[in-house]
Amino acid sequence: MLPAQKIGLIAGQGVLPELLLKKWESQGLIPVIVALNNITPLEITKNRLSGQFSIGQAGHILNFFKSHGIEKLVMVGGLKRPNFWTLRTDFVGLSIIIKLLLRRMGDDSLLKFIRNEIKSFGIDVVGIHEFMPDLLCPLGVLGNIQPSESDLKTIADGFISAKSHGAKDKGQSIIINAQGVCGVEDVNGTNALIKSCATFKGTILVKVAKPQQDLAFDMPTIGVSTIELAYKSGLKGIGVEANKTMIVNRDLVIQKCNDYGLFIMGLKE
Repeated sequence: MLPAQKIGLIAGQGVLPELLLKKWESQGLIPVIVALNNITPLEITKNRLSGQFSIGQAGHILNFFKSHGIEKLVMVGGLKRPNFWTLRTDFVGLSIIIKLLLRRMGDDSLLKFIRNEIKSFGIDVVGIHEFMPDLLCPLGVLGNIQPSESDLKTIADGFISAKSHGAKDKGQSIIINAQGVCGVEDVNGTNALIKSCATFKGTILVKVAKPQQDLAFDMPTIGVSTIELAYKSGLKGIGVEANKTMIVNRDLVIQKCNDYGLFIMGLKE
């Protein structure tokens, strides 16, 4: 009998790392987990092969994976943006930070650099959607609430605006209404954008993948908390890019949208 295949996971916050681990284990894969100090919930490492590191110890992390024969790894879960000046690093982590500070890289350029560093250790990064394609938003309206014809026009304009905003490596989301764009995502994220536009009427959240985005590292994601915040902020609905956006707890997300009278739909270019 062939030995079970090992696969690596750098785990952030939220429910996705545990969902992925259970999926792997049901398929007979052996996960090798890197838990990040002050980020990863340590419950997910119980009775599983794991190591714990600072987010800046990139060399230690990659050598840990290499020592366990890992050739593929997934990075999934929320990560807090670290304070680079106080970060505990090793040589590889420090080289990444120096490159970031000197070149003022955007997120996508930095992730491309990190991918190349990981490849130099003989490890390939793959996306969670390759193992859990059911997380991806399908095309079309998902719930019972239908957008109006004018909403569809606004969404179409929003899709173009969101792609343009993303091409500048500024963010994935915009808020738009019939009068135009009300706000765009910045380093503070989608939730902060939604809150900032609560005073506008008839608004719609449009969230898409940036044209240059590495989906294995960073795929647009929404979940129940997005819906709750959208409802509290008075949004009419949400449009996300189909097959390039993950919906966590999709059934509950759709139920919440139905209950709150919000439409939700998957968009294509």
